[in-house]
Amino acid sequence: MSNTNNLLADFLPPKNHNNPPTDLELLKEEVLLRHIDVVQEADKYIALATKIPPTFSNDEEANFVSDFIKKAKKCTKALEKSRKEEKEPYLRKGDYVYGIFSEIITKLNLAADRANIPLTGYLNKKAYEEQKAREAEFAALNAEREKALAEVQKMVTQAPQMHTFMEAVDHLNTVSHVAEVAQKAAEAPIAAMAQAQGTISQAALVKTWQGKLVNLETLDLNKLRLFISRGALEDAITRFVKNGGRQCDGVEIKEIVEAKVK
Repeated sequence: MSNTNNLLADFLPPKNHNNPPTDLELLKEEVLLRHIDVVQEADKYIALATKIPPTFSNDEEANFVSDFIKKAKKCTKALEKSRKEEKEPYLRKGDYVYGIFSEIITKLNLAADRANIPLTGYLNKKAYEEQKAREAEFAALNAEREKALAEVQKMVTQAPQMHTFMEAVDHLNTVSHVAEVAQKAAEAPIAAMAQAQGTISQAALVKTWQGKLVNLETLDLNKLRLFISRGALEDAITRFVKNGGRQCDGVEIKEIVEAKVK
């Protein structure tokens, strides 16, 4: 029974065979048909490559494979030309679509940036005024604390009644605690002292650090090496070697000899 099922499986159409091909599947068929000659030629070379022996015993084999590589590379160039022809209209359309949205996006970003200028100015002004108010409050409370401390120190020398002295000490403790809170508030980052609360948004000042290259000759690459991608480093190594570089710490540079078909 199992043999019968296997035979049926070979002849029965696959599941979902009634589903129409996708746009990409249709596109692939159209492209391959338009360039059927070069595609078939490439398939021929790909199949032939599997029959090339791992080692050669005579010049005839080497000469044949040299011609094979030449023909395969020529076919590759033809495929590259066909690929360029096929993708060119899509690239133009893609660039056009990108331009349509890019223009609108650029204008919209500029509009938001223009709106952010007065918002930043207002929040900076509000934060500065808040900071000055907090500093003034701390100054007043600190003066009150100094006054309370002086009063307690004075009472120590005068031996006042105990309840009067304790009241002065309690007042000093209270004022000192409030002054400490006010001091922390006054020393808070100015960016945290102002915000705008919209219906669906909240705006606040954000402090960030930015770096800008000003002198390539004195740039400390050692500090930046952890932040440079491996691909960028390997690209730099390739260019270094092509320009005659033969020694570089952390890089293996060696001469490679291999056949090249012209």
